[in-house]
Amino acid sequence: MAEGHPRPNHMPKMGMEAILVTARLDPQGVIYPLQFTWGAASYSVTGIGRRWQDETGQHMLVMVPGDRVYELVYVPDERIWFLLQPHAPYTAKI
Repeated sequence: MAEGHPRPNHMPKMGMEAILVTARLDPQGVIYPLQFTWGAASYSVTGIGRRWQDETGQHMLVMVPGDRVYELVYVPDERIWFLLQPHAPYTAKI
């Protein structure tokens, strides 16, 4: 298990908040978030959707209980996780 700890010297992009994430690496080095803490609440990740890479980091859409979807961003060089703050959590349409 790996935990990404926010560091105060990292300047995130607008709308990104540093968060604490518990994750695992598979044998190929792919990271899988298991749980994240945002504010006073902790969320268990029940599913991982689309992933992509850009200059900000590794983006992942994750689903939490209640079919809510959040976008997490991992910056591997600094081992920091961010939540891209939505105006409201997306709700999956099933």
